[in-house]
Amino acid sequence: MSPFGPYYPLVLDTIMRHAERMTEVLVLYERVSKPDEPGHKWLGGRAAELRCVAAVLGRDWHDGRLSAGAAAVELARYIRDLHDAFTLHLGIDTPSCCRIGFPTVRTATKHGFV
Repeated sequence: MSPFGPYYPLVLDTIMRHAERMTEVLVLYERVSKPDEPGHKWLGGRAAELRCVAAVLGRDWHDGRLSAGAAAVELARYIRDLHDAFTLHLGIDTPSCCRIGFPTVRTATKHGFV
């Protein structure tokens, strides 16, 4: 079950949508990276990890342990750290999750992952 359902308050929904896009980016890059390429080891399981973090924070909001704002801040911090690591390990300044639309194989090809 995906944690990215359309049932969050706007403040949390916005960052959940970003997490969903970033998950898609990570899945794509993991799928097309080769063992000898930079960041290959770092990519392994990273999308599943982000899904888990989003699920836990979504559940914490749903169960009243965190406000929507607090859950959004925690998820935003986590995504910021992932962005920083993505840049460090893959050498890409702005992952496509920060732009409109979802990543494509063409995006991965442009960055040498295909």
